[in-house]
Amino acid sequence: MGLVSSGINVSTGQTTTISDLWSFGENEESVIPPTPEPLPPTPTPAPPPSLKCDSCGDVHISTPDGLVYDFQEFGDFLLSQSTDGSVVLQARQERWETYPERPVSVNTAVAIYVGGDKLELYLKPETSFSVNDVLTDLPTGYVSLPAGGSIDLSGTGSPTDFTILWPDGNTGVRVILRNDHIDIGIARLGGSLTYEGVLGNLDGDRMNDIQVRGGELITPPATIEQLKLFGDSWRLSAEESLFNDPLTAADTAEAAGPLTINDLDAGEKEAAANTCETAGVTDPLALHNCTYDVAVTGDESFVESAKTFQEATADIPDETFVAAVPAQGLPVAIPSGVVLEIGQQYAVPDAGTFRYFLLTAFPTEAESRATLSLCPDLATAGLVGVGGNLNGRTSSGARSGGHERTLHRGIGR
Repeated sequence: MGLVSSGINVSTGQTTTISDLWSFGENEESVIPPTPEPLPPTPTPAPPPSLKCDSCGDVHISTPDGLVYDFQEFGDFLLSQSTDGSVVLQARQERWETYPERPVSVNTAVAIYVGGDKLELYLKPETSFSVNDVLTDLPTGYVSLPAGGSIDLSGTGSPTDFTILWPDGNTGVRVILRNDHIDIGIARLGGSLTYEGVLGNLDGDRMNDIQVRGGELITPPATIEQLKLFGDSWRLSAEESLFNDPLTAADTAEAAGPLTINDLDAGEKEAAANTCETAGVTDPLALHNCTYDVAVTGDESFVESAKTFQEATADIPDETFVAAVPAQGLPVAIPSGVVLEIGQQYAVPDAGTFRYFLLTAFPTEAESRATLSLCPDLATAGLVGVGGNLNGRTSSGARSGGHERTLHRGIGR
């Protein structure tokens, strides 16, 4: 039997076992074991997609399809779900504790069903995170979920900004834990699921997002009464809630009377607006929301929510009218094609603030212009509409001593 050297040196006085170094084939020929291939490196997860904020601040809604409205309600709500049950996104809105007499609500908890796994994040009584009812630390990086989904930091540099992806990669949710409120967003990333809920149906059509559960489709502009009917229809029952401690009726009781930005102290509003502008909030709609939020709560952390909201609405087509929701004084937009009525009130941005006007004339489709007269009374306004980037939407053609302005209708743009 002949051995083939493998270059192993054995010094005098040392012994080694040949069978440990060679193996022998059937004909007793020596076989040197091959060098093992190195294990492939663990793949680095792809960066999470950039998702937006759809339920922000106290509480401003910008649906993934582009519908914008205020949602100052208290309770647990179904923000979105897929009709096949694989996607569920629920939010808890509670009153702002600093001024409990004011009708101001913020998101304080979120519950998510991720294709087989249940996630819960709470701010009260303290920040907590659980997966399938087991408390765990907040993720500090990429984490695979048991059913195949994942949660990761969103890449913004914040340790409390998370992106959750479903196992099939077709749905993503963003959750941002602020000091005392939560911002939430959802996105369709692929696939053909059908969605429903407060945040609409994610089909790209913002005009069909106000769908009452089990009832009528409300086409914007909607009245405040219609918007409340819509919101109430998506309240969670105890049976469908993913929260371990569903809110009681006492927790969801409404505060008395609406609160608009015009009800706030002028000094508070001016100081809040300066804070927001200094922080980089420039879009008129986001600035309006930021001014209201900071003034009504006294909390500057809402500036970051306004900046995230600004990012969410930046790419909404700028082709529409600007209208006002009476209860909140929120400027929103009416899409081209919606019939407007003489005698209705609207809002236009003017030098960083919002002035309210009455529609007094709408000449022709060809001219595509409406005449608005200054109207100090907002009491009869009643519109909810589709939001857009409102910069530069008013002309400088003031008439009658500056008491009238014109607004492009946006037809054919």
